[in-house]
Amino acid sequence: EENRKFDIIVDDGGHSMKQQMESFLYLWPAVKKGGIYVIEDLITSYMNGDEPRWGGTDRPVMEDGRLANTTTNMLKALTDRLHTLPQEDGTVAADYKFASEFARVDCFHNICVVTKRLDKSFL
Repeated sequence: EENRKFDIIVDDGGHSMKQQMESFLYLWPAVKKGGIYVIEDLITSYMNGDEPRWGGTDRPVMEDGRLANTTTNMLKALTDRLHTLPQEDGTVAADYKFASEFARVDCFHNICVVTKRLDKSFL
């Protein structure tokens, strides 16, 4: 029920890739239409070496061309979802009718704000 959802969720919890991404996947459905999800401390996506516990990497794109499994790469994928819709065969199609549930992904230094679209009947 929409009235039991949140206008704003701020993720200032765990800083590991696993914690940040699992929190988003778990909490995103609890954001109201038109609401926002804020995720901060994104610097850990790029931390390895002295801080391996975060699961970040200084190689966002791996040697084989795949994207590293980081929160910032997850947010980049959400940006693609602003413009495309996943298809059953694993491909994507252009989202001409703006049917995606994601309205915006705004990123600043070490923080991003994801906005849920208010209305799915845009066109």
